[in-house]
Amino acid sequence: MVYLENTLAFPDGENATPTHLARALDLVQHHSLGEHPVAIEGNRLVLRFFKCRLGSHFTPSENGIAVRASATAQLPTGHALPYSTLQALAMTEGALTRLERLSHSVHAVNHFIAAQSSQTLELAVNPRLATQALTPHDARFFALMSKLGIDPARMIATVAEPLEPVVETLLRDHYQRFGMQFEPSSSVEDPSA
Repeated sequence: MVYLENTLAFPDGENATPTHLARALDLVQHHSLGEHPVAIEGNRLVLRFFKCRLGSHFTPSENGIAVRASATAQLPTGHALPYSTLQALAMTEGALTRLERLSHSVHAVNHFIAAQSSQTLELAVNPRLATQALTPHDARFFALMSKLGIDPARMIATVAEPLEPVVETLLRDHYQRFGMQFEPSSSVEDPSA
């Protein structure tokens, strides 16, 4: 294994990485502006944020049509860390926005490219960011999805806390402009990204 900053193990060529996943790695790494290392482990993308290793976990949604993405976080010691704790450590809105954008990017790559799944993907929006979703955060995320060839219509943004009706309407309109569905809290249980 090859290590970067002693936090993420990079495969050293033992197992060939599929070309489409290697291309996705390059695009996500470029998208993160090199600030947060991204790697391939076991043919899935992982990233480092606050020295924690982040990966993806997928569970069937209640409707049986979509798959809900959630982040897994591990400390450098290998111990699990609740993703909500990592979100709380992202004290500034900018840090939380980067964490969420990168987590969503990794989930989308792991679901649509690495696993080559055709199921719809649910991505939870952190309630702290719900009113800020109208920022360049989404424009950057959707630009990356376009470069990766991932159609936003295959994803659903969800928020696990009730929103003011006007905010809910703004979010629905916002995501629809990008071609993505939005589901309010009434159908969402788990707030983890």
